[in-house]
Amino acid sequence: MPWTKAARREYRRDMPRYTSDLTDREWDLIERFMPPPRRMGRPRIG
Repeated sequence: MPWTKAARREYRRDMPRYTSDLTDREWDLIERFMPPPRRMGRPRIG
């Protein structure tokens, strides 16, 4: 697909794709309230 002005306007990502998407700043605010990872089970990836 060529990147025409119309295509760029359609596919730009100025805002989150989903209402549940968080910015890095928002994650920084809520990260301390997240429970620590559990030691049992499959290890986390990422």
